[in-house]
Order: sequence, then structure tokens, then C-alpha cells
Amino acid sequence: MAYRELSGRVGGATRGIPSDARRPGTAMSRSFFHRLGLQMCLVVVAVAAGAVAPSAQATIVPSRGIAGVRLGYSMKRVRHALGKPRRVAPPAWEYGRPLRGRVSFNHRRRVDDIWTVSPRQRTRRGIGPGASLRRFRLSYPRVHCRGRHRRRVCIVAAHHNGRTTKTFFAFRGRLRMVEIYLLPPRGGSPVHK
Repeated sequence: MAYRELSGRVGGATRGIPSDARRPGTAMSRSFFHRLGLQMCLVVVAVAAGAVAPSAQATIVPSRGIAGVRLGYSMKRVRHALGKPRRVAPPAWEYGRPLRGRVSFNHRRRVDDIWTVSPRQRTRRGIGPGASLRRFRLSYPRVHCRGRHRRRVCIVAAHHNGRTTKTFFAFRGRLRMVEIYLLPPRGGSPVHK
């Protein structure tokens, strides 16, 4: 009786629970709450997996952007994505974490160059600063690299909004830096940086 009185005071907390399951000690209550416990465990696991997923997502998108900043973003959007820069040296902003690199702007105050040395930044295929050349070649077998011995440069070119973008992977033993930039138009940039 005390159980029913208590559950009645909660105000609808027992809604959706079968009446047999509300009686403590019945087989129905044990099986219902056992299933409920399993469902809660699954929810906890799903939430935990969701909490891990953002770090596993690609933060370097070749020919597009790094750390949530894309080529063509305005200064306001960059500040929203990365926060206040550690140092401003026009036309570039330098950042510590999470980027550990620089974002440069063109004469229209739009992003035209981003680079990082942070090992936290990775492509969808798991390539980022700190990756080996062997792993890079296994992940991107069609990309041609230049250089000798431990110093190599691998470049991925693409077209973005009618302009050519390049993603530059610089190796010195291991991958040291990833840079994504827009090539200037054929006539050159109207304003010097």
C-alpha cells in the first residue's frame, strides 16, 4: 500500500508502467525492470559513443578546411569557430589549441589559407600531423609525392567554387604540417598582402 501511495504522489511517474509491474516482488515487475535496466544501459552506451564520436570525426577536410574553418569563411565565422586568436599578425591569425596553426585572410577578409601542426587534427582516413608516410600512402594511394628520403611534399589539388585549392602535406620523417589554400586568380591578387 505504501508503494502505491508513494507512486501516486510522484505525479504520473508510473505512467506507461504496466499495473502488474507496479507491484513489487511479482515476476512481471522483475522482468519489466530488468528490460528497463537493459534499455537504460543501451542508452548510456549510445550517449557515451556520441560523446566520443566528435573527436573521431574528420577535422581536416582536404581542399575544404581544418578544425571547423573552411576556405571562404569570414573573420566573424572564424572567430565563432575557433574563438579569439592567440596572436594577430595581419593578414593572419595564429591559434593555439585546437588548431595549433594559422588562418590567413585575403583582401576581402575571407579565409584563403589554413595550416595546422596539431596531431589532434585528422582527416576522415586518420591522417594528420604525426602520421607516417607509409600510412599516408596507404590512405591516399593516388596522391603523388615529391622529395627525397625523409623530406617529402604531397599535394592534393581540387576545384572549389571555380577556383583551384591545394592541400599540402609536408613530411620530415613523419607528417609535420597540413596546409589548405586557395590559389590566387590567374591575374594575381589585386592587393598585396
